Amino acid sequence: MIVRTDLVRLLGVGGIMIFPFCFVEKHASDRLIRHEMIHFKQALNLLVIPFYILYLLEWIRCLFIYGKNAYYYICFEQEAFRNEFHEHYEVKYKWIKYLPKSNKIKLWQNN
Repeated sequence: MIVRTDLVRLLGVGGIMIFPFCFVEKHASDRLIRHEMIHFKQALNLLVIPFYILYLLEWIRCLFIYGKNAYYYICFEQEAFRNEFHEHYEVKYKWIKYLPKSNKIKLWQNN
């Protein structure tokens, strides 16, 4: 559900998704709404709580690597930025996609 409010500006952002709501500024662009809806779909796809856990872990990882620019390197944000121009973008993936590439475990291989 989209909630239009200028209260998000108090956080210094144009929008934020706190499941099940997408809070955006009153005069938010369609692009910003799509960006937040992508996060909504990501959360649904990952069953909500794991989404927030993975998002936090990814932010911490990026914080050590990129410092104050960590937000822009979070994999969930990159997916939203890449696809916020696509009106009918569907989030379809397996959660393992979000593990750092060097740490991916190939579950289908026997040791």
